[in-house]
Amino acid sequence: MLKSAVSESVWCRGLWTRLMAEVDAFLFCNVLPGGYDSPHQRVCKFKITAKVEIKTAGLSLIHSVVQSPAECFLLMADKTVKRNSVSRQPSRSVLQRIRLFATDVDGVLTDAGMYYAESGDEWKKFNTRDGMGIKLLQRAGFITAIVTQERTKIVARRGEKLAIPEVHQGVMDKLSLIREMAGRHGLSLRQVAYIGDDINDLESLRAVGFSASPADGMPEICRAVDYVCRKKGGEGAVREVVELILDAQQRRSR
Repeated sequence: MLKSAVSESVWCRGLWTRLMAEVDAFLFCNVLPGGYDSPHQRVCKFKITAKVEIKTAGLSLIHSVVQSPAECFLLMADKTVKRNSVSRQPSRSVLQRIRLFATDVDGVLTDAGMYYAESGDEWKKFNTRDGMGIKLLQRAGFITAIVTQERTKIVARRGEKLAIPEVHQGVMDKLSLIREMAGRHGLSLRQVAYIGDDINDLESLRAVGFSASPADGMPEICRAVDYVCRKKGGEGAVREVVELILDAQQRRSR
């Protein structure tokens, strides 16, 4: 019994050493988008979290379910790490400055899927709750905008239905368009919020006052933005950001 416990403990320490070596390298490139100030802090945060999880789980549980350091990372840390990174609340003062809200379409207002009928017609699925979020912003006096590289009648119709005043399609240089749009309304980029999900949004996301990505945005985007949503694109990510902005604005007016 004692021999078994000792060998179990040795096994766990060996696993922990190998796990940390693998995780240290992995985290620098792939994990914790925007959640902490530096890669070193990210690794330290993960180590603290994972160590607590291991102690809580117990040696026998770890031995029975873990086959490799990678599996240990996935089983014990993935949910905790993602929860820490996406739940990081943005600065209220930053949100209170926002006056213009702009969004990409594919992968943000939609699920990034492109559906084609036998006739060749393209379909997109939008989320009605996202639509309501945009209407709530408009009622509160915000300028709303769509900025997309694609050009389809579907997006034009969606923008018309939601009475979005700034619908820009076929945009290859999104930052220039957003800067020009803000200037026309007498705003600076600090007063603009933008949500995007892919590398063609990266320059704009880095320039605006508040940036966000759906939960399933590209890793490079998630690392760059101020806020990573709990919701995926087409599943309420836009509404989530809208509620953050409106909540901050309402708190200022109290």
